[in-house]
Amino acid sequence: MLKKTDEKINKLYVSLDKSQQEIMDTLIILLQELPYEVEGEWKWNAPNYTYQKKLFAYINTAKNHVTFGFHDGYRLDEYDEHHILQGSGKNLRYINITDAKMIPKNELLALATKAIEIR
Repeated sequence: MLKKTDEKINKLYVSLDKSQQEIMDTLIILLQELPYEVEGEWKWNAPNYTYQKKLFAYINTAKNHVTFGFHDGYRLDEYDEHHILQGSGKNLRYINITDAKMIPKNELLALATKAIEIR
């Protein structure tokens, strides 16, 4: 459940093109479906999401895609059964999304839930 969100996130949303807004809508619905109360906040010039004040996910926008990523996402590597996450760096794992219809909702919901549980 998405408990609250920062006003800067709303301002970002209205500045996006329609396809990016559709992606954001889908990701926000996904966050609302989490079995935990999460909060959206503006940090590092992007929407970030916390559970009990601990960061677990973020959204970044680019010209041709929206990125949904996980702070300390490396800890999700063993749970990413469908290999949807990208990134091989020290901490972050993410998925670049170009079309809302292509979002692997069930897989992302499971990974987001696990990201909260292992924080």
